[in-house]
Amino acid sequence: MKVFVDESHAGAGKTREAIKRIVSAPCRTLFITERKNTFSELEQRFRAAAHDAKTDPIIRHIHGENHNGRGVVKRIAELPVDYCLHGHVVVIATHEALLRSDFSGFAGWQIVIDEVPRFLDFEEKHTPLDIAFFQRHYVLTPMDGNWSTVEPTAAGRALTAKDVRDDDSHSHLDLFHARVLEADHPNGTRKVMCNLPNWSSMKGKKVKWCWASTFSFGRSLHSTAWNYSATGSQRTSAHRSHQ
Repeated sequence: MKVFVDESHAGAGKTREAIKRIVSAPCRTLFITERKNTFSELEQRFRAAAHDAKTDPIIRHIHGENHNGRGVVKRIAELPVDYCLHGHVVVIATHEALLRSDFSGFAGWQIVIDEVPRFLDFEEKHTPLDIAFFQRHYVLTPMDGNWSTVEPTAAGRALTAKDVRDDDSHSHLDLFHARVLEADHPNGTRKVMCNLPNWSSMKGKKVKWCWASTFSFGRSLHSTAWNYSATGSQRTSAHRSHQ
């Protein structure tokens, strides 16, 4: 899988050039953009460019209202199987989908990120009944100020993000757990923090707590190759490659 990130300045024509490249020849592409309200416009631009290039790719977009009851993350995970017999496919999705999805099955696909997404995950939680779950699966180490770093226990390492996502009681913690596991990787560049000194502090009907994590493309996408474009010139970043 190849991932293309264009860091050219606004107005440089990077979206236009990316669309022309994608429609010019058969490829399977997940095109990532910031906002859902741009999907229709992007689809029209893809179709117009395909008409000019005399190609006919399948063009779809995935968001919360058009996946027949299936979650966006699940829908994206199914794309390689759904379109395995089609050589030219373009699927438009958002940065939020990028951050939450597992791309381990996307061999032969390319992901084109139209705008660099936010580099910080941040969520607020209200989990007063889950103290035992957090104590069993995560360790807090106090930092300066009111924040603590989060690391997995042995039980936490044995639990996959899919395990958490498939559990009805804890599915809302799938991103949190995935980020904790990524931070625990020997070559990880992520740190997960929360604003609790200990897990028992979440007890109480009115207690809400937050967690945050820096975002690392390589850890999230399991990519085999990275291509960055800056000020119009493309370069391959070897230190972002993962086999």
